[in-house]
Amino acid sequence: MKKWIMMLCVGILALGLTACGNRKDADTGSESGGSSLQESMGVQGNVGAGESTVEDIGPGGAGEDVGEDAGGWSEEMQSLRDAVAAELGDDYWPNMEMPAEILKSQYGLTEDMYEDYMGEMPMMSAHVDTLLIVKAKEGQADEVKGILEDYRINLLKDSMQYPMNMGKVQASKVDSEGDYVYFVLLGGDVTEVAEKGDEAVIAYCREQNERVIDILVQQVA
Repeated sequence: MKKWIMMLCVGILALGLTACGNRKDADTGSESGGSSLQESMGVQGNVGAGESTVEDIGPGGAGEDVGEDAGGWSEEMQSLRDAVAAELGDDYWPNMEMPAEILKSQYGLTEDMYEDYMGEMPMMSAHVDTLLIVKAKEGQADEVKGILEDYRINLLKDSMQYPMNMGKVQASKVDSEGDYVYFVLLGGDVTEVAEKGDEAVIAYCREQNERVIDILVQQVA
C-alpha cells in the first residue's frame, strides 16, 4: 500500500514540474514575440529610458540638432550653417551631416573640385530638406554649379516617389557667389500652405530658399 502511495506522489510531482516548465516556455515565447514585433517596426530592443527610437528621429526629434557643433565642418562652414538655421528657426529641417562619400556618389562632386564644403540632409528618407554649401577651388565654381544643377534636374524627375515633397523639390535652387556654390532645398513644415494647393507650396518654398541665399551671400561677401 505504501508503495502505491509513493508512486502516486511521484506522479503528481512530475505533473507539477511539467506544468511549470510549459508555463515558463510560454512566457519566454511571449517575450520573444514582443522583441520580434519591435524589430519589425524598426524599434531597437535595447532602447532604454530617455533614448530615441526610429520614430523619434527627424524634424523636431532627436536628430534635430545634429548640425550644431558637428565637428566635421570648418569654422567658416559651421558659421554659414548656423546663420541659415537661425534665419529659418523651426523650419530648418536638415539634421544629418553629409559625408564626402555622399557628395561624390550622389551629387557627383569630387575632392579635386572644392576646397571646403558643408552639407546637411534629412535623416528620414521621406523628407527632402537639404542644404549644401561648396567652396569651389579656383576656376571650378562654374563646373560645380553645373553638376549641382544637373543633380537638381534629376531630382525633379524622381520627385514622383514622394508627391508630398514635389513642391519643395520644384522650388529648390542652385546659386553661386564667387567661389561659393549653394544647393538649397528647404521649406520646413508646409502642411498649412499645402491646403492652398501646389502652387502655394512652390511659392512659399521659393521664398524660403531666397531668404537662405540672401543670408549666405551676406555672410561670404
